[in-house]
Amino acid sequence: MMFAFIASTAFAQPSLLPGYGWWFGMQIQNVGSSSTTVYLNTYDAASSTYYLKNRSVGPKEYWNVISSDFSSMPLSFQGSSKANAQQDIRAIVNTTNRYISSLGLGDPESPSPAAGQYQAMRHPSTTLRFPLAKNDYYGKTTTFYIQNAGDAAINTAYATFIFNGTTYYYNTPPIGAGQMVEIVPRDAIGGGEQPPVNSVGSLTVTASEPLAGVVMEKLTSESHATLLQTTRAFTPADADTILYAPINKNDYHNRFTGIQVQNVDSSGLSVTVTYYQTYDLLCPGGSVSITDYIPPNESLTFDSFYLGEHCFASAKIQANGQIVATVNEAFSSSFMSSHPGHAQEATIYSVIPNHVVSKNLSVPIFKEDSYSKQSGLSIQNVSGSNASVVATFKNASGQVFTTNPMIIPARQAIVLFELRGLDQLNPTWWNGWSGAPMTSTALGCNSSGCGANGLFSVTVTSNQSIVGIANESTYPVDAPRILQDKSNYEAFNLYP
Repeated sequence: MMFAFIASTAFAQPSLLPGYGWWFGMQIQNVGSSSTTVYLNTYDAASSTYYLKNRSVGPKEYWNVISSDFSSMPLSFQGSSKANAQQDIRAIVNTTNRYISSLGLGDPESPSPAAGQYQAMRHPSTTLRFPLAKNDYYGKTTTFYIQNAGDAAINTAYATFIFNGTTYYYNTPPIGAGQMVEIVPRDAIGGGEQPPVNSVGSLTVTASEPLAGVVMEKLTSESHATLLQTTRAFTPADADTILYAPINKNDYHNRFTGIQVQNVDSSGLSVTVTYYQTYDLLCPGGSVSITDYIPPNESLTFDSFYLGEHCFASAKIQANGQIVATVNEAFSSSFMSSHPGHAQEATIYSVIPNHVVSKNLSVPIFKEDSYSKQSGLSIQNVSGSNASVVATFKNASGQVFTTNPMIIPARQAIVLFELRGLDQLNPTWWNGWSGAPMTSTALGCNSSGCGANGLFSVTVTSNQSIVGIANESTYPVDAPRILQDKSNYEAFNLYP
């Protein structure tokens, strides 16, 4: 049986993102039990040109592909990709304008280059949902990239925006098999008018062939982007009456989050968000619940100011019908106002539905001071009992590092980061490494970092159901060797 995923908007120069220097990377992880050849097809959005690559990937190993690996790809390229193999594969796509050699803005001193990561889609659908659409809303605009994941051309895909209860429509041009198109809110029309500026809402896209999609949010007026928030589309299979969000913050290390919930049911719904706060010196722990009403096909934001100040929390979202949701994260307004010269760094992730939770996770990209980038892995125990969790890290050199079991309390989340120092959200839950620990010497790290040996794929196992989010930032955090926007993505739930 062939397993495939769709990676939308694998581009070098997307026309609707600010500035130039955009490039892409993909990390494809083989989560199967034996080696497999992965075939990667990349399609130009503006022509019939496509690019083929393939490589053998061992079990639990990964293949990292970037724009410059395609020797004949022009700098003006933008498009989409599809990969397949005879083993189960997962992939994460990274989009950035960060300067690296011949890629990026061309200036390593450029202020805070933008970056975003998202899951490649494994199950395309004729209906896509996006809970959050912005038309210059507080200076931010969303661009949607829609890929034809089917075998036949699509005459048009139908986009339906809802802003402030008003519906706006846009029909795309034809989309060839494997190719993609861009959609922005300003192109939609409702009652003969475009959506008003400073409006926020939701988007649904339908077509005759299966679709894959991703949303990218940026600052509207920037000439060269310093911020990018991106996550994949939802399909009907992603909807549920219960969702889980591992990362929520209220001025936690100056960061703040909001949950955007979209009602994808045919009637109005009552939605309850319950936050489970992690106890530490600044946060009292405990839980808090908020309930609100959402009309059909519309969205509502639950801000994290319901949490205690300086608190980190996992969340459970419940409704009496089908919902999907995303979580936005950025520096708090109080932090930005007191640090006027500081660049905003924002990110977004898709909330995980209850019906996909499992005891195993795939995390295709994790960085331990790899080219001045650091990852954190948030793992949420969604069960009512304590979870015993083990994480296994494998890099391109074949080095394997496995933790001893870590205990995550019922319904709460922990964060793993700075693994050479064994730091995490609550050190009392950390029992060290099974066998050789991950150290700077073992990874060959020096003053410039750990390089390729600090780039890992991760698998996580548990005796209870879990979900996870990987969050990427610069390293070291307090005195970064580089400047770059933050990014994150959802871990993949795996099944025996």
